[in-house]
Amino acid sequence: MKEEIEFRTFELVEKNGKWEGEYLQHKVANPIKTNNNANELSVGAVWEMTPKKYMFVSITDRPHTENDYPNSLFVYEENNKIFREAKFAFEGKFRFQYVHYYSFGNTAMVRSFDFIKGEALETPVYYIDNENECIAARTTWKCSYLNKYSFPGYDGNLIVDAEYENGDVMQIRSRATKVVDPKELAADMLCQLVPQIDDDLLMEATGILELTK
Repeated sequence: MKEEIEFRTFELVEKNGKWEGEYLQHKVANPIKTNNNANELSVGAVWEMTPKKYMFVSITDRPHTENDYPNSLFVYEENNKIFREAKFAFEGKFRFQYVHYYSFGNTAMVRSFDFIKGEALETPVYYIDNENECIAARTTWKCSYLNKYSFPGYDGNLIVDAEYENGDVMQIRSRATKVVDPKELAADMLCQLVPQIDDDLLMEATGILELTK
């Protein structure tokens, strides 16, 4: 295992009063080998959660048992030069059995997979709150080699993806998924109950709610 993890980001940099796009190289000291008796750390994806804070989706050979799997999600805080485990983890085998991982601004999505005798099982889809570093929501899906996916776009928390069956494509199913903060739900309920509610009162009412995800 390498002593350092290297990755690049594409950022806007001001030069001579103008903004230009530039690839920046990052090197992160890798403590996983020495601290966890591991030899391999395979990084599947890296994305910026908030400025200078990066999520690493990986697979490692850290020691584990049939019932206890180590977390394979790591966070690098560039300003503090800290590489650590994420503050959350998936359940059981889904800590390493994932097939898709994408970040869409405020929200990221990770799809897991599982099979029994060649048959796909329903497994979790995790939606990650990048800003608060937590799992915001869960759904389920079935992973199949027959089905292909693409992402036409996203807007804030709204994710638009398309699914079609591999081969002679007859139909494409398009879905729009929005990860909604609990306070947004509360605000919507208040608007339904009190149609003419004042905007300031609405913000104050949702602001004092103590909600736990």
